[in-house]
Amino acid sequence: EYALNLNSASGSRFAAFVGLTAFTGIRGCDAVNLKFQNIDWDRQLLMFTQLKTQIPVVLPIPNKALNLLGKYIINYRKKLLIHRIMIIFL
Repeated sequence: EYALNLNSASGSRFAAFVGLTAFTGIRGCDAVNLKFQNIDWDRQLLMFTQLKTQIPVVLPIPNKALNLLGKYIINYRKKLLIHRIMIIFL
């Protein structure tokens, strides 16, 4: 029994990570390196430079991915002085 618990920090982070990579097509290495300034919440855009190719990218973020990401940030992400959105090892 390995159901994903979306009402836990790890489950919410995993859902946000998978949702972001699945709905936008970005690489996992880019998703874990995203910073808050890479997301334009009002215009629903993701703006970053790809780690592998060093090519700047601007992508739309579907509502579902934004909702998963927002739920993780608001409810579970620790308030730390770390600029990356996805805190993997805490």
